[in-house]
Amino acid sequence: MGIIIYIILDQFPIHGQYTDFIFSLTMTTVSITFAVIALIIRKLVIKHKTLQ
Repeated sequence: MGIIIYIILDQFPIHGQYTDFIFSLTMTTVSITFAVIALIIRKLVIKHKTLQ
């Protein structure tokens, strides 16, 4: 996933520190998003099990 983003960013003329900054920022955002989704799913599963 991250490698694809890096390749796409590599096509643009902004090389060096900007590419690395955007890359790390994107990876952080993706990680946080996945963590939030996982938490929501876990809460829903717990709620569902409690109802049964």
